[in-house]
Amino acid sequence: MTYVLQFENGVGYGTFVDALFSDSEWLTLGQEFVADPPARIVSQDTGTSLLS
Repeated sequence: MTYVLQFENGVGYGTFVDALFSDSEWLTLGQEFVADPPARIVSQDTGTSLLS
């Protein structure tokens, strides 16, 4: 599975990342994934200007 999160700028990305730590649904999903992972992460990456 591959997924992409795209943000208008670094400020938008920072706002998104900062909000994750106070989002109860996201935290619950993370706990469920750790307890019983549906897949194994092979690699992950963060980049900028990937579509230019």
